[in-house]
Amino acid sequence: MGKDICLDTDSIIEYLKGRNAALKKLLLDGTEVYTTSISAFELRLRETNIEEVEAFLKDIKILPFDDISSKIASNTFKELKKKGNPIELKDFFIASIAIKNNCKLLTNNKKHFERVGELELA
Repeated sequence: MGKDICLDTDSIIEYLKGRNAALKKLLLDGTEVYTTSISAFELRLRETNIEEVEAFLKDIKILPFDDISSKIASNTFKELKKKGNPIELKDFFIASIAIKNNCKLLTNNKKHFERVGELELA
């Protein structure tokens, strides 16, 4: 694939439910996969399967939302707001972390994230 993969929250949820064949293949192939501190937060808000969530997060590198990510997110937010086409704030954070770390984002919400021009989707 070339680039490392950053997992969006929904792709992890589907994997934990046994329904994400793409992620299963990546993990079996030994591809470097990460998630974001934002997705870790969202996953920990769940009421069910918290043990599974914690076990999954323990075995994966969690990329932080830092100052560079905040600059990328704010610039992208302003750009999409001008176009009248923004996405949810948390998704700007997730996208900016993936961009900063030069990762492709694996998500089931491609229509949503493809608005972020610099972001490469897996």
